[in-house]
Amino acid sequence: MAGTEFSFFWILPLISASVWLGMLLAMFIDWEVLGSPAYPSMEQGQRIAYISDVGAEGLKPLFIAGCCVTTVFLDLSFAVERWLRHSGRLARNTGTVERAFSGLS
Repeated sequence: MAGTEFSFFWILPLISASVWLGMLLAMFIDWEVLGSPAYPSMEQGQRIAYISDVGAEGLKPLFIAGCCVTTVFLDLSFAVERWLRHSGRLARNTGTVERAFSGLS
């Protein structure tokens, strides 16, 4: 069957997005379960913590692992998209600007 060897590449950005969303949800739920604490890095009157504050306070392994996995799969998605364009499986870039932005991504 033609094209089946390239049919699984769509899952790479989906994995990246799922890991990122799962990490954010886990951090938000943990922050809520702890009673929405105020961290030392928060400004006076700030009620919602930044994700970096939540990650730095007690969820460093989750934050670092989630960011690394997300980055790896997103980079793989960009590389595969570029490779599929060069191999003719996706439409080629039409203009110079499009080619430049594709290369920069």
